Amino acid sequence: MYPWFWNPHQQFALADGVSCYGKSVDYNHGGLSLQECLTLDLVVTRGGSTSGKQGAEVTDIAWKGLRCTVGVDGQYANLSLDIRTQAGDPTSSVVVSVKLLKDNGTASVVVENEELQGHAAFLVLLSASGELVAEANIVIGGG
Repeated sequence: MYPWFWNPHQQFALADGVSCYGKSVDYNHGGLSLQECLTLDLVVTRGGSTSGKQGAEVTDIAWKGLRCTVGVDGQYANLSLDIRTQAGDPTSSVVVSVKLLKDNGTASVVVENEELQGHAAFLVLLSASGELVAEANIVIGGG
């Protein structure tokens, strides 16, 4: 293990007998690059809610043809319903229009393309700012 020049708290492993560039030695490939020596550690965490809300939970999903009706419990005020092929990508929406949940926690949307019937998708609940609040795996048209 050797310290990294740019960050002495970070180390990298180098096999015995392997060296980088040496003094008075012509260039030849075999020196190690940073990409060959450093393994990144990426940690992803979900930020906590600062509003103190408990969140919303999809409790009912019903299909009638390509119309999906949902029921939601919890804190659903100002949430909207969408169906997407990729949960985090708003451009992958497959509905005619995203719908705001009613006062009773229900909403319905219509899938635009009937060729998508039977395909896997994500039912998503969105905050007023467009942030993903909840999601559920679904099959378009039910099933």
